[in-house]
Amino acid sequence: MSSLDKTQIVKVYTYRLAKSLVPLELGDDFTQKIANDLYTALSLQQQQQQQQQQEQEQEQGKQTSDKLDIYSIINNNKYKTFFLNADCKKEWIKFQDVVSSLGNFNSLDQVANYLMFLDTLQNETKELPQKDDTSFGPRQSALPDSQDKLENKTMAQIINPLFVDSVPESDILTLLPYTLRGMNSKLFGFSANFKKIHIPDNIETNHRALLRPLFEYALLHKRLTLVVESNRGTFRLAIHSSFIALLEKINQEYIKDLNAIFQTKPSTILTVYLKIYNWIYVLRFLFRTSLKLKVLNGLDFIKYIHNFTKYGDDNIRNIAKRAFEAVVTPYYKILEFWIIKGELTDDNNEFFISFDATKNHFNDIIVFHNDKVPEFIYAGDKIFQIGKTLIFLNKYCRELEWVNQYISKYSSRLFSDHDGGLVSMTINQRTSLIDDAYEEVLSYFNKLMHQKYGLIKHLDNFKRFYLLGENDFIEAVMVKGVTIFDKPAVDITPSQLDRVLNEAIQTSAVKNQRFAERLDMKIFTSEEGNFGWEAFLISYKIDDLPFSYLFEDQITQYFKMFHLLRRIRHLELLLDANFVRFAELNIANKRSLQRLLSSQTRRIIKLNYMRKVLIDYLCTISSYLSYDVIEASFTNIIVADFFAKINDDTELLLDRLFMKLEKKHRVKYNVNTLTIDDLINSHAKYLKNIVYTDILNEQVVGKKSQVSYIDQIQNSFQIIFEFVNAEQEYYELLQSYLYFASQEPRDEQYKVGVETDLERINRRIEKLWHKVRFDIFETEFVQQRNMLKDDLKVDNNLLELGSCL
Repeated sequence: MSSLDKTQIVKVYTYRLAKSLVPLELGDDFTQKIANDLYTALSLQQQQQQQQQQEQEQEQGKQTSDKLDIYSIINNNKYKTFFLNADCKKEWIKFQDVVSSLGNFNSLDQVANYLMFLDTLQNETKELPQKDDTSFGPRQSALPDSQDKLENKTMAQIINPLFVDSVPESDILTLLPYTLRGMNSKLFGFSANFKKIHIPDNIETNHRALLRPLFEYALLHKRLTLVVESNRGTFRLAIHSSFIALLEKINQEYIKDLNAIFQTKPSTILTVYLKIYNWIYVLRFLFRTSLKLKVLNGLDFIKYIHNFTKYGDDNIRNIAKRAFEAVVTPYYKILEFWIIKGELTDDNNEFFISFDATKNHFNDIIVFHNDKVPEFIYAGDKIFQIGKTLIFLNKYCRELEWVNQYISKYSSRLFSDHDGGLVSMTINQRTSLIDDAYEEVLSYFNKLMHQKYGLIKHLDNFKRFYLLGENDFIEAVMVKGVTIFDKPAVDITPSQLDRVLNEAIQTSAVKNQRFAERLDMKIFTSEEGNFGWEAFLISYKIDDLPFSYLFEDQITQYFKMFHLLRRIRHLELLLDANFVRFAELNIANKRSLQRLLSSQTRRIIKLNYMRKVLIDYLCTISSYLSYDVIEASFTNIIVADFFAKINDDTELLLDRLFMKLEKKHRVKYNVNTLTIDDLINSHAKYLKNIVYTDILNEQVVGKKSQVSYIDQIQNSFQIIFEFVNAEQEYYELLQSYLYFASQEPRDEQYKVGVETDLERINRRIEKLWHKVRFDIFETEFVQQRNMLKDDLKVDNNLLELGSCL
């Protein structure tokens, strides 16, 4: 058998196979199309067989490809639909079986032999073939004409004589456009709820089988039209309104396509069906989506549609992409205003950024909702920071010129280069735009904070004055204010505070520093019973600086630490003052009283020792807080976060002229690019590391005592304060004792009176000495110190502090 012969045989017998298996109702056109597709697949199989002989190494892959070509016919949903609509499920299964068997042959010779075998088998069959018969040959029917005559007639010519009362196909085609447009006609009418279309009984079965799937188009189109008409202008959300506008536009496209189809005057219903077939995906998707309009809010509605853009079927994916572009446009408009102007135009709380009008602090007002960032949005946090920083630069820094230039540049980039804005951009273009805007806004913000407003210098000054790092100034304040701070807080006037502050500035190193004018003093509380020492506060004013709005709710943490450190310094000052007082008694020079005062001299020496122990204790705690906690936190958090590591590669992109030049200039600058949230969080972390360090945290207790470190420390401070008061009383008694002991007796009665007073004072001195040494120092203080020391020594984080105590 020559190649030409077997090709012709396959072509002839392929057509016979198709005609045997395809139901008559589907017509010769459909049979011919299947025969052509089957023959093409078999021919391709032969070509690939020849190629396999030349490329043996690809034999397995080629065989798989052959079968896929054959199977593509039986996997074609369109063919399957035709069979099922004609109520020929068994024929479809038989068709699949026969075509699948052809896919098992590796050469055209084998295919030709198999087809000839089937034909011979058919000719030998005595019985008429039934509808589900697998025999291969012309299908017999109840028609009176012979098979030879049938081959020369169309299906319409064969059927019409048998159905004289049926509606002609031409009449159906005349009225079909009205139905497909959603209108009633003489033949077909919609039900009241537009869920059904009535098909008259005198419509032939084969026509009825084709009309059923066609009428799905009509019903879907009609339902979508009703959705548009009933909801046009009623939705509050622009997202929903955009979908309604899309429905209206697609309905118009559908009608336009119908008009074009019927202008060609199709001869069969099947032709109409084939031409509008792909519309079913569009109409089904839109109708299903329209059911979600009143169920989902705007954002969830967008997400619902976006999920279908990842669908495997191209037909579904394409219409989903178009619908997504329509509904996402209003959402992108909100996004455009935010990244260009820092304006929030979302009136329906659909965006992932909102304003909380109940809050007072800048950072609390602008809220980022991470859970509302949709999948199709790139870098939601960057977008949030862009708009937030623009608001800060505009309203708080008053950088109006820079902001206007930024708006002009990115508006041009959005709407001049892309007419539709973000929605007309590709993913890469949107990503690039957001990255560039983020970089430029943050670079300028950081440059402004550090170069113009000296942020790091002011944070260092917070440390110096709130956290008492400026020792000589704080000591000057305490020395100059000793006369007024002993008064009740309510009796201290602002003018008195100003005088103390000015004198302290003039007598300290702060005098010649330009930030001295930012220093202020005030009474932090005026509660009844508080004295000035407990209530006065050094204040460092930054109200004129924009970053004051970022840290305003954190300043109270500085106040908390100031009062603790001020108390330590105050106790040190009181102990030092007592040392001076006792030194001024100058008992050693009173030779005439040495016999009487020798015991007091020894006690004063002992007092000096106890006082030194207390001062060392206070200095140890103060030094630990100042260096191990405050300075370490400043270095490890503020400096580490704000400044990049110094190396040859360190540089911050400061595009000083980015509005005028396309080429960016890189400026050596070792400040990290931080967001507003980064600055706030870094500063908050720094303060938390100080205020809630282990020895100041009420939640951290000693392992042995089960008492918090801060409670133990505060208790020790109270003991030291009691020691100071008792020591001062002891000093006053010694003064009185020295006064009476140095008096010359004028008469016997006076002498007796002096001796009585000395005896009384001496008893009081003895009693007070016992209290100072044994009750306060050796019992209360030493026990408290040892308890704290024992707890610290078993704490790995505070072991060194325990050793110092």
